[in-house]
Amino acid sequence: MPAMLRAIQAPVRALYEEAPLLPFCGPALTIATINVWFDKHYQRERYDALFALLEMHAPDIVAFQEVTLDFIEQLKTCSWTAGYRWIDDHGAQLGNYGVGILSKLPMQNTSYAGLSSRMGRTVLWAEFTHQDTPFTVATTHLESMSENADYRKRQLKSIGDLLAKHPGGFFCGDFNLCASWPDENQALRNYEDLWSTLKPNDNGFTVDYSVNKMKPSTKAPVRFDRILSHGQHLWRPQTITMIATEPLEGRPNLWPSDHFGLLATMRLAG
Repeated sequence: MPAMLRAIQAPVRALYEEAPLLPFCGPALTIATINVWFDKHYQRERYDALFALLEMHAPDIVAFQEVTLDFIEQLKTCSWTAGYRWIDDHGAQLGNYGVGILSKLPMQNTSYAGLSSRMGRTVLWAEFTHQDTPFTVATTHLESMSENADYRKRQLKSIGDLLAKHPGGFFCGDFNLCASWPDENQALRNYEDLWSTLKPNDNGFTVDYSVNKMKPSTKAPVRFDRILSHGQHLWRPQTITMIATEPLEGRPNLWPSDHFGLLATMRLAG
């Protein structure tokens, strides 16, 4: 049985400059998630393209995976982040990359915890309140490689036990398991998969090397990246779409990441 997670405080900080939080005009809430690919391959150009997309979409909350110090330093130069706040897991993962959350909304009780892992994987979460409604957003980057299914199951069990203590919210990130793998998806049966709810007839592959040819591979396309809701039905999903699905202009083999991201909109129920 997985050990109880030990929460470590994740300090909230401004990145660009200390500025008032941007207004959150409820009841709609937008959440994005993307694995930014930590590789040095044209990193600055790729991150600039990704940041331009995020500035355009202006989500309320963004979850990032494969975050590095280089990524954070480049994000700090983006003036559009002035009204956001940032937390991360201090690059706790193997290879000095980790996960981060960027938010327009005030964050409380921000924490991260190490998971049972050979790769230093973690879960990062924050608590929010909107219109007297509390909710949690958590993100993770589960153990990679197909042979590590047992690790992913233990990691999901630990995260599930953690989130069960919260009234409801969202769990997103790079799960490294495809939505079409029935055995591993048993661990996610108590969550609502927003993509499956809103686009049940769309495969929604977020890693597809037949489209994104930046990293040549013959691997089959997969839907590794998810936005899930959990707990009480506080929010009703409205829309979900993929982002970072086009190469950089004039660079057909250069994309913001080797993953496509997700952007979802929800409204408070009732």
